[in-house]
Amino acid sequence: MLASVISEFAITVMHQTPDTQKKCLFTDTRNRAMRQVCQLHLMGIEQDHTPLTLFASDELVTKQQFVTVIGRMIYGGRGDVDSYATRLFADKIISSKRLT
Repeated sequence: MLASVISEFAITVMHQTPDTQKKCLFTDTRNRAMRQVCQLHLMGIEQDHTPLTLFASDELVTKQQFVTVIGRMIYGGRGDVDSYATRLFADKIISSKRLT
């Protein structure tokens, strides 16, 4: 569900385009939205943007993961959770840099 929302928002509101040349083939799902958020470089990827093998769609998303997804969507790049939290806090998008 989160992958669908993030994918739709990134494409329709943020005007981002999935990299359809990027192979995002998860062994645990064939869901289109999960493939798209990977191709958008938002979810289902390592910090260096290589696709994960498992999407793990049944797992809960942590605060750190959510901040990373939002940071990637807004700022792009290969930042880490702390750099994204700092920028999101400075831009008043989140109310605290503390993620624990």
